[in-house]
Amino acid sequence: MKGLDLENRKRSACTADPDSAKPGFVSQMAALGAARFTSPSAGPAAARIDHLNRQVSELVSRNKDLDARNTSITRELADSNARTQQALEEQAAKFAVERADLHDFVLYVQGAGRIAALQTEDQLYATRIEVLKGQDLVRKEKIRTSERDTRGLQRDWDLLLLTQENSRLTVSQLYHLCMLRSH
Repeated sequence: MKGLDLENRKRSACTADPDSAKPGFVSQMAALGAARFTSPSAGPAAARIDHLNRQVSELVSRNKDLDARNTSITRELADSNARTQQALEEQAAKFAVERADLHDFVLYVQGAGRIAALQTEDQLYATRIEVLKGQDLVRKEKIRTSERDTRGLQRDWDLLLLTQENSRLTVSQLYHLCMLRSH
């Protein structure tokens, strides 16, 4: 019965995929390694069986080591992925904050530029108002000068009309006389 059980174990171990890293495979190999081949007779076959037993033990040990290494590497990969994901999330949050700060700064600079433009426009309008006031003063001065000259001409004209009656000058002569005096 013990020999039949050993044969079933050998058959299941041989039909299993040797590249598979399934725990079932490992347990089958461990069971196979634990069950030593025994031979009723000693001799060259016994040496071969001992050699095969050592190979099976080495393979089972190597398989356990590889399985442990695979588990360790898988755990390290998961940890690395988690750290990477966390770093990406931190960078995304940092980028969002920097982007918001930059947006606020751009709005501030645009506002400052708009204020400067409005101040310049205000200065331009103030300068235009000063120019218009100056032009208005010049215009008023010209009007005063014209009114003064007109009053002076009117006086001169009235005087000339009085003297014309006395001296009998022609109107055109009087006009020329007034023009000469005004310049």
